[in-house]
Amino acid sequence: MERLVIIGAGGLAREVVSLVDAINAETPKFDLLGALDDGSPNEERWNAIGVALLGSVSMMKDLDAKFVIAIGDGKIRRKIARALVDDGCRPATLLHPNLQTGRLVRIGAGSVVAGNVSITTNVTVGDHVIINPGCTIGHDVEISDFVTLMPQVSVSGDTFLEEAATLGVNSVVLQSLRIGESAFLGAGAVAVRDVAGGTIAVGVPARSR
Repeated sequence: MERLVIIGAGGLAREVVSLVDAINAETPKFDLLGALDDGSPNEERWNAIGVALLGSVSMMKDLDAKFVIAIGDGKIRRKIARALVDDGCRPATLLHPNLQTGRLVRIGAGSVVAGNVSITTNVTVGDHVIINPGCTIGHDVEISDFVTLMPQVSVSGDTFLEEAATLGVNSVVLQSLRIGESAFLGAGAVAVRDVAGGTIAVGVPARSR
């Protein structure tokens, strides 16, 4: 089994613990050592799931284990991932057993794909991407590194999501659009045109603030 450490100890990290449990229930793969966090996680909630809180992220380089970053902000994931890789640490990729994929689907190192996700065909998912439960991704989509898809996001075909973009809960991206680097598409928003990098777009149709 591969030894695994989760970076982060918030709500998303607790969900990732459940994802690891689901993976291991199907085929034992990961020995979860615990989590590392530089912040002040809710210890009562964390301790309730019975997983060790090991200390600060700087300890990762001394552990013989792979890591996965369970932090929702893609820009923060990018900073942590690059530092850990520079220290020689290796990322793990977590895919829920009920993930549905078609042909020519590629998912990068360090990415996390939760349950009830559908990815159709000719889709590239970059490194350290987080795809939350219930997302659907159409044909010929490119998802760059450090992108975050919140629950129930729908991405139509021929779409390009640039690095560290975030798509909010229940948001929709229509066909053949580009969501720019570090852009944020708000919860329930429907993108009917490109969203420029670094902007926030909300509403139906989505408009940049």
